[in-house]
Amino acid sequence: MDEETVGVLCEHRKWQQAQADQLGVDPPEMVFPPHSLQGPCHPNTLGNFVNRITEKAGCPEVTLRSLRHFHASVALQSHQNPVVVSKRMGHSSVSITTDIYGHALPGWQRETAEAVALANSTDS
Repeated sequence: MDEETVGVLCEHRKWQQAQADQLGVDPPEMVFPPHSLQGPCHPNTLGNFVNRITEKAGCPEVTLRSLRHFHASVALQSHQNPVVVSKRMGHSSVSITTDIYGHALPGWQRETAEAVALANSTDS
């Protein structure tokens, strides 16, 4: 993760610790526990939270799936290694990632051809 995200998560963890101390309970082991601070939250909890935020902001609907898709697409469009993107997405192979997000790779054929041509011209 990038340093800013790590910083936000560290601050969130401090907040969770303070809340747990105030309630006299152990801090949660999870980033998004249920309101009781213990155990896993329901799978819809985070999605519903995102929905409420985007509605208040007057934004079009944003789903966790669309955020995941956005993350992978931006990573590939910014020329991040497809192997790394595939691992981040939890795919079992790079081909799954490129099959799903291949549209995010415009120009790679041309860029590859130009890179090979450049390498050949410098070898001569």
